[in-house]
Amino acid sequence: MARQTMISDGVPPDQVEGRLNDVVARTQQWMDNGMPRYLPPEPPRPPPPGFGEGFADRWFSTEQGIKNLIGQGGPGAPGALQSWEQMLKGTLETAQNPMGAAMGEVQNALESPSTAYYLGGKASDGAFALPGLLFGGEGAAAVSEFGEIGPGVLDTGPAVSTQAPIGFDHPMGYNPWGEQAAYDLNYGHWHGGPTGPLSEPVADMSTHYIGDNPDRVVLGKFNGPEGGYIGEARAHGGIYFDTGDPTWAALTQGFGEGGEKGLVWQVNEHFLRGQMESAVPRIEYVLPDGFDSVEQLAGAQRQSYSALEINFLKNNAAAYGYEQQGNVWVYRGGK
Repeated sequence: MARQTMISDGVPPDQVEGRLNDVVARTQQWMDNGMPRYLPPEPPRPPPPGFGEGFADRWFSTEQGIKNLIGQGGPGAPGALQSWEQMLKGTLETAQNPMGAAMGEVQNALESPSTAYYLGGKASDGAFALPGLLFGGEGAAAVSEFGEIGPGVLDTGPAVSTQAPIGFDHPMGYNPWGEQAAYDLNYGHWHGGPTGPLSEPVADMSTHYIGDNPDRVVLGKFNGPEGGYIGEARAHGGIYFDTGDPTWAALTQGFGEGGEKGLVWQVNEHFLRGQMESAVPRIEYVLPDGFDSVEQLAGAQRQSYSALEINFLKNNAAAYGYEQQGNVWVYRGGK
């Protein structure tokens, strides 16, 4: 309660623990100077963890392992290359020594805090069994060649971004981890945590690459999957930003009308900065009907995301080596 009160009063998160420790120390000193010390009764021994706890612990452990495989494990987690190496070696050891694997499983059951907890973990394994089968035989066969794998072999492009051929005949796709990443960002916002590091993966997972080698970012107003800036990029190739409905819902959960703009803009800004840092050749804004310039649009719709994007580019693009030409920013070299 004290921590939540301090955060509500505006205490920076990195100072909460220090202030709380100070309060506890002063209270302890006051008690040692004459107040009788209260000794709480020893709480009853909690019951051993059951089926639900076993299922949940194994589920989240497996989920973290999958995130590690695609390079989304987070700070302190092993990289994608190391994670694949560990998984492939484990697969090979199981294939070569099935009796040892079985004995290890018996040992796990004996060391489990309860039979129900162990069964819960096995039930969670069953939920992940089908995708796991996809790696079994191929993994054991590939491990003999693992010495040839080096940095970059597993990185075949923007691993967290949707890529698709040009044309409306190809369905739109969204990153399967985008919704969870957006939930993490939303949770960090509402609980006073740093949101900057959490915004970047959401931006990456919401970036779409249309065509073999798109050389332009396409911006504009949303007008469905075949209209506006998305339709332009899908019809002729380009890079565009779109979270998709599930990720958007997770990102904006808990906000009132328009209240989400500050958090969403963090993600949008990461997208724009990332593209400029990669020196994409062109950033084009698709003007809607009734407007002749980006300046006119930004002035008429000052509170829109379009205005935020346009004003951000006008104020920052030059520092990244871009020159504005009408509704297009062209890379001329620089940062």
